[in-house]
Amino acid sequence: MASKRRGLGRLPRRPTVSVELSARDRLLLSALRKARVLRTPDLVPLIFPSLTVATRRLRRLHHGGYVALHCEDLHEPSRILLDRRGYELLATGPGDKTAERVAPPLPPQVGEHGFLTRRFWSLLAHSCHQSDALTLTRFLFEEEYGSTPQDLAQARYRPDAVFQLGAGDQSLGFALEIDRGTETPSYVATKKIAVFATARAGCLAIGGVKLQALAIAVPTARRAAAISAATPPDLRHLPVIVRPFTLTPDDLDLTTGWTRLTDDPVPMVLMDLFP
Repeated sequence: MASKRRGLGRLPRRPTVSVELSARDRLLLSALRKARVLRTPDLVPLIFPSLTVATRRLRRLHHGGYVALHCEDLHEPSRILLDRRGYELLATGPGDKTAERVAPPLPPQVGEHGFLTRRFWSLLAHSCHQSDALTLTRFLFEEEYGSTPQDLAQARYRPDAVFQLGAGDQSLGFALEIDRGTETPSYVATKKIAVFATARAGCLAIGGVKLQALAIAVPTARRAAAISAATPPDLRHLPVIVRPFTLTPDDLDLTTGWTRLTDDPVPMVLMDLFP
């Protein structure tokens, strides 16, 4: 039985069928171009109203040659990538080489950490789309923003992503850390928060995003309290915010539910960080 669950690879496709693409389908293809690979739940609620609708439509697009579905384990969500017709549709002109790829690539080596970062992007984009006050103007995954500037590289620190939010005529740049609880709170404080403090003091920008605040997505509120307790007093004045990232249906609005690293955490929303 185990051999049937593992190593299924790219799911087979019936002969290509005709598919009339909707605006939602085009949004999906653009999201795949951005993230390179996503799992089915990452598309809900960014694009689809439910997992059932997402699965049904993805199968249709798969048979239409727009997306490729890979499954390594029947108990895990499919990994979704652009297929040939998806590349062709997104080609912007004669000089675009994207559509020349004759076969879909194998899934990039994205582990659980990378998929959580993609899930965060998905929910943040959805949250900002629903917000009347905030817009997500830029989001770069670690593999997108390229080589880290030398001073950060020497400190062995690369944020999982950087993003920029807009509120009216103001903007605010963030470094993002996805914390899965695998490192000690003191390590997070000394190797991540402290290095962020140095980067912020130096007005450092990564991928065009000036690092002004640090967002840490943590698995539980208890973990957030532990990181706060481990943070030295001289770093607690920084705009470092933490939030449980539970991935439950009731926890979809990432513009709310944050706390500052203080002795007495007070719930806040992202708008509170703007001057």
